[in-house]
Amino acid sequence: MISFIRGFVVSVGQDYALIENNGIGYHLMMSKTAHLSLDDEITIHTYLHVREAEISLFGFESVKAREIFLQLISVKGIGPKTANNILSKANVSDLVLAIKNSDVNFLKSLPGIGAKSAQQIILDLQNKLTVEDKPVVNSELSDAIEGLLALGYSSRELGSIEKQLSKKVMSASEYLKAGLALLNKRKRG
Repeated sequence: MISFIRGFVVSVGQDYALIENNGIGYHLMMSKTAHLSLDDEITIHTYLHVREAEISLFGFESVKAREIFLQLISVKGIGPKTANNILSKANVSDLVLAIKNSDVNFLKSLPGIGAKSAQQIILDLQNKLTVEDKPVVNSELSDAIEGLLALGYSSRELGSIEKQLSKKVMSASEYLKAGLALLNKRKRG
């Protein structure tokens, strides 16, 4: 099984990303691609789905998202495409809370999920899922983001680069320099 791919974003669509790694292009079915930018170096966690007439590679931005996907496809009547569609409309924390709280209405609001499927998801997964822990705060990155805010950049602009910056461990000044470089690169085109 292919557990993850680290490479450069070559192409992005609404439900896929093409990642180049050592001269090989991997077409990943992905639920969320808005945060991806061309030429970004990223790590995508994956699930390889093999059927008689098809081989599909699904990509996830976190291990937790892949774990939830795997839990969803273990539910009777939920296939990988439906699970991927669910993750395109709900974030992992909200989905886990909805299942834990037996929130049928929330689940029914997701693509491809009716009342029967919602009940089956709750029945099968309610005691298997855990609510995510509070994310670890990177104080160096927080300091750099505050510095960029003080320089006049908007929260929206900074939100778009914060995830990229958080992939590496650096000092506040290094984050600040890297953030400025990313922001300048985006302004130029």
